[in-house]
Amino acid sequence: MLTGPNEAWFLNGFASSTELKQVGDDYQKNTVRMEELNQISIRKKPLSSAEDVNIFASYQRSLSRGAPWSLGQGRFLVITVTKRDLAAKSKLVIGGTAFEVDDGTLFIFSAARTQQKAEARAAAAGPETRVFAVRTNWSLPAKDWAAMDPAFWKDRPTATSAK
Repeated sequence: MLTGPNEAWFLNGFASSTELKQVGDDYQKNTVRMEELNQISIRKKPLSSAEDVNIFASYQRSLSRGAPWSLGQGRFLVITVTKRDLAAKSKLVIGGTAFEVDDGTLFIFSAARTQQKAEARAAAAGPETRVFAVRTNWSLPAKDWAAMDPAFWKDRPTATSAK
């Protein structure tokens, strides 16, 4: 992360809980992919001083504004984490793609190609917003991510190419 406390987020996206379970089962069966993920875990271990936290959030179309964001987009992520009551949610004007956790916490994502653009967007969004740099050496990108920004993802094996 470039702003706020030092932390790393690892993101995954699934269309449904059924897909989440299927992907988990597929990973467990693929020893090469599991070793790649293990190597990522080893690289991030020295950076960790806190326990891992897993959060599952659902896409909220009605709370999203502006250009949609999806996994793999952007070299920098601008993420707002906020808790809103139901009345405020309907009036949410922060730009980005919104995801909500069962407890009402919102994660609002947008992407930027440069750090300067990401920091400007974060400053405009307010103090609940942080900027993260995507780290290619900690990633196992999907083929479509690599296709969106080939220069950025060069020399990285893709998740679907791991056999």
